[in-house]
Amino acid sequence: GAPGPLHCTMRTGTEEKAEAQEGGGPEGGDEPPSVVLGNSRAALLRHVDLSPEEYAHSFGWQVLHAAYLAGGGALFILSSTIYFFEYSDLRSAIAAGGYTVGSVAFFVVDSLELATAESGTFIATNVCISLMGSLCYVWGSAAYIPSIYAAFPWLGNLGFVMGSFLIFVSQLWKIYRIGQSPEAASGIWADTDARSATCVELGACIGSLCFLVGTTMLWFGDLDPTGIFTVYLIWMLGSICFTMGGCFLMHRHFALKLV
Repeated sequence: GAPGPLHCTMRTGTEEKAEAQEGGGPEGGDEPPSVVLGNSRAALLRHVDLSPEEYAHSFGWQVLHAAYLAGGGALFILSSTIYFFEYSDLRSAIAAGGYTVGSVAFFVVDSLELATAESGTFIATNVCISLMGSLCYVWGSAAYIPSIYAAFPWLGNLGFVMGSFLIFVSQLWKIYRIGQSPEAASGIWADTDARSATCVELGACIGSLCFLVGTTMLWFGDLDPTGIFTVYLIWMLGSICFTMGGCFLMHRHFALKLV
């Protein structure tokens, strides 16, 4: 679910230089970052001989990070478009499949971010909320497959409502963190770094809000065809916002050279 840049995750260049002068680690010791972090996620990254900080700055990580977010959003657009056509079980199954694969892509984005976050920090907790939201999206999407939906019509809606709420809360927290970071002392629009990060996070923030509102309307509203069409429009807007977040992330990583 959406998911975003590690604007407040990495230490600044000034901090890193100061640590290097003191002995190479955050506490002035001689341990490399991967040892200082001392968590299981760091251990998972040692096979590539990169610390979590270096991993997030690597080209491969940034390609996957941006591509999965934008690709997941594009699949949401495709799936939302299918619902505007005349209903058939085949079309509905294709749409559900697109949402499911797109949700898995969002989950991968969250997993990549979690791999670079230190255990026990607010950052890790923030990312975990997004990851749980993406898991709810996977469950909700799969439950829209016609055979499952016929047996449990509430299951898919519940997954999307829960997932959207978790992602929306997580994105609001990320935007708050951007505004509180030392690099953005004047707010979320203070400089290029802050503006870029905010645009990325707003994409998933607005996208999740659209799916929260639209799915709630579909679930609890007694909708006529015009009302259902409105829900599909809201879902399409949310899908576009998710995709725009991925496009902003591509620009952030490859044009601005920022994590």
